[in-house]
Amino acid sequence: MADQGGGSAALYRYQPKLGAALIGTGIFLLFLLGMSYVAMDNDRGLVINGLIKLDASSATAFYWMLTMLCAGMSVFGLNAIRLALMKERKITLSRTEIIIPPTWPGQENTTIPFRAITDLQLETTKSSRVAIIISDLGKTRFTQRFFEDKASFDDCLTRLLDAIKIRANGHPE
Repeated sequence: MADQGGGSAALYRYQPKLGAALIGTGIFLLFLLGMSYVAMDNDRGLVINGLIKLDASSATAFYWMLTMLCAGMSVFGLNAIRLALMKERKITLSRTEIIIPPTWPGQENTTIPFRAITDLQLETTKSSRVAIIISDLGKTRFTQRFFEDKASFDDCLTRLLDAIKIRANGHPE
């Protein structure tokens, strides 16, 4: 749940789970190694379900494409591990704004004043939910998967909605 810190701000731990990041990255790194080996050593064509037939050079190009895809996914996984190992990654809800930590190196925290928020949307998939804040600054997302638990995500959304409603009704900051 929210940690109130020393003041009136609500703080929510916001980082990927280390175990999931390690497993996912490990799988893609193994596929990267395997596919690069297959691509370097290929001298045969490829038939996929009897529908797609590739000669040796096309099959090699296909294997290199899969290798690059695995490399890209590995970069995402390594970034998730980096985020999981960082300390003090928290979403902060103060009286006047929400502060969301960066996802990639070189980015700054995203600070969105409640008065700048024009809409809040929620996308739901099978296993997670993503909140989308639409503001004068553009779209900013945060995912349930990075919260400690579902209750923390729900609490954050409830507080955010309450803060937006208060600002929309013209109450002073």
